[in-house]
Amino acid sequence: MRSFFTSTKTPGVIKQQIKSNPKVVQSSSNNQSNLSLTTSNDNLQINDSKMQKSQEQQIENSNSNIKTSLEIIIPSNENKELNTIDNSNNISNGTNSPNIGNNSNNLNNSNNSNNSNNSNTPNTPTTPNSPSIIHSQKIGIIETPPTFAVVTNVKLEKFSKILKESNLDLDHLRQLSWSGIPDEFRPTVWRLSLGLLPTNYDRRTSTLERKRKEYSEWLPQYFNTAEDSKDEYERALLRQIHFDVIRTQPTWPLFQKETVRKCFERILYVWSIRHPASGYVQGINDLVTPFFVVFLAEQIGPNFENIDLTTVPESTIKIIEADTYWCLSSLLDNIQDHYTCDQPGIQRMMIKLRELAVRTDPALVQHLDAQEIEFHQFSFRWMNCLLMRDVPLRLVIRMWDTYLSEIDGFSVFHVYVCAVFLKNWSQNLKQLFSLDILTFLQRPPTKDWTVKHVETLLAEAYVSKSLYHNAPSHLRV
Repeated sequence: MRSFFTSTKTPGVIKQQIKSNPKVVQSSSNNQSNLSLTTSNDNLQINDSKMQKSQEQQIENSNSNIKTSLEIIIPSNENKELNTIDNSNNISNGTNSPNIGNNSNNLNNSNNSNNSNNSNTPNTPTTPNSPSIIHSQKIGIIETPPTFAVVTNVKLEKFSKILKESNLDLDHLRQLSWSGIPDEFRPTVWRLSLGLLPTNYDRRTSTLERKRKEYSEWLPQYFNTAEDSKDEYERALLRQIHFDVIRTQPTWPLFQKETVRKCFERILYVWSIRHPASGYVQGINDLVTPFFVVFLAEQIGPNFENIDLTTVPESTIKIIEADTYWCLSSLLDNIQDHYTCDQPGIQRMMIKLRELAVRTDPALVQHLDAQEIEFHQFSFRWMNCLLMRDVPLRLVIRMWDTYLSEIDGFSVFHVYVCAVFLKNWSQNLKQLFSLDILTFLQRPPTKDWTVKHVETLLAEAYVSKSLYHNAPSHLRV
């Protein structure tokens, strides 16, 4: 049976390798260094002088003060099979791990020509859609590059074991989840990561039942009331939610079904009434969809898209709705300043995104400025909706595995994801002008993206965060 969420699971084993193999390289007398890291058959080799000269010229053109490039290439031996693939996890056959090339600039299929620059790298798997690498001024290099591995029986056993522990180590669970969560464990792991379930194994069932009952008791109190008993604010709120729910994931037949729409309306209305400080803001409706899909698949199975929801027991729908509400509520509690007056959290994220872009792709920022394109014109939606409208939902679910494993994943790490996301389209954007740029950024060509694209995006975002987060001097130009 084919899984809805991912047909390939090649999670990146990023965090331990980056942290465990630091190597400090002193800069030369002129404080400029040309660093290049290539990996082939697990041996570190220095690129030939021709490649170095090409990289130096590329960096010098973008920023004459920066002479350091960081290059990460996935080792060729990562294409070998890793352990025995559990076919029950719906992993498609013949899928190789992605490489992160230093000369390709896009993830979209329209720019395959960019990979011609990688042809001189021996024994390196070619991935036409790998994103560009961030160039940085840095005193050290990452000796061991990120790698990707398929979901194996070993990983499944690790999840099974840790979830059965009497007192679960949440930090260990998050470390294991960073590179992706198997479908069958995702609902439980998400509940634990968001605090909906306790770490104590014996208390989980009773806690979940109590939460579900509590939500069901709120519906008559807040939602199922007579229309004339609602004041003007409540009626206007319900109308706004109704209109937004209709526009949620318009290409998905599932979200056009009346049963699903009613669930969304109840979830959003109850949350808004119970959180008057922030209230409902357009875009929160998008954040409901990953939770709803994950819990729907848990109850019905991966083929839920083709099922007639009128045949599903009402009690099952109530369980899905309640769990979705509690997870949404927990998520929004952690990013509440995104939706309060003037949305200061989102304002900070947009400012940070521009700072990163100035540092990593100054030529693109200059082009946007020349065309009078302001960052808030396209990045507000990226922050407000967490790329829900820009990346396919099935891939957003994979991204959230990592976000939930990060500290402040939805407010801090997401900015670095957006910075890499923007840089991926750099070559396309530099060829466009004025409103065409905004049109492109509002509808980026990600329809045909796969899990490999997203995991490459996450890998580069982690590298970027490791370089720039809590290092404000690195952001100076």
